Amino acid sequence: MLPEIGISVDVAPDAITFRFAKPMSILSLVVVGPDAGTCWEFVANEMKPVQGASVLVAVPLAEAPPELLALLQSAEAKALRRVEESGPIKEPTNVVVYGDTPAGYRDKTPGRPLEPGRYRVMVFAEQGRGSEGFIVPAA
Repeated sequence: MLPEIGISVDVAPDAITFRFAKPMSILSLVVVGPDAGTCWEFVANEMKPVQGASVLVAVPLAEAPPELLALLQSAEAKALRRVEESGPIKEPTNVVVYGDTPAGYRDKTPGRPLEPGRYRVMVFAEQGRGSEGFIVPAA
């Protein structure tokens, strides 16, 4: 499995800041809300949609067949090896501010104002992945 990278979230009245335990070359960052809807999502400009039909099936890892787990482990190992040998595609960063899409990325879902409630940020990067919950308090 890709390494888990720690995320801390600073919630202030004027900004929500995501800090990563180590610099990450982000491929995608998603914030989901209390209703599990996407509040903000951006992806690296290098990530292009694939034309044609595709199927996505979610399977809990504990229930995944061994050949699927082997395929996943092989793909992850290949991706990590590529980063080690060739360097990351994106410049690593260790801070992102909610709604402020970094240069070299595009919004899939523009950041919307966050109402009080529980949220989760998920980051997928060349060096690993991370996820952290946070609460936006009532004013």
